[in-house]
Amino acid sequence: MVNVPSTAQALSDDFAGLADWIGLATVNGEDQSGSPVEIPQGASGYGRMQTQWTSSGGGVNVGMAVTISAPPGEYKFAILCTKSGPDQPGDKLIDYCNIDAILNTDGTVVVTPQYTQT
Repeated sequence: MVNVPSTAQALSDDFAGLADWIGLATVNGEDQSGSPVEIPQGASGYGRMQTQWTSSGGGVNVGMAVTISAPPGEYKFAILCTKSGPDQPGDKLIDYCNIDAILNTDGTVVVTPQYTQT
């Protein structure tokens, strides 16, 4: 926990500066406790989408909503990555959070990322 608001915002800004590509992932079937497994690039038009972060004050950064196309499936995670795809040199998974999205047919998932430094 950070008690100085300007420090919390500086840390939040630093986090937002790490990455701006949002994707979808499922539970790792081989290792339930491991990192999530991303949808394969190009599956029913799937690809990571780029957000733009806005510093909001109070230790908060809000990303622009992104609409991600995906094939049918159950998506448990939104992922934050450094590049537009895993085939890009230097691509890293920065973080992920739980979501609950189920698509019965090809469709879209809208993600509005937010990071709050406490």
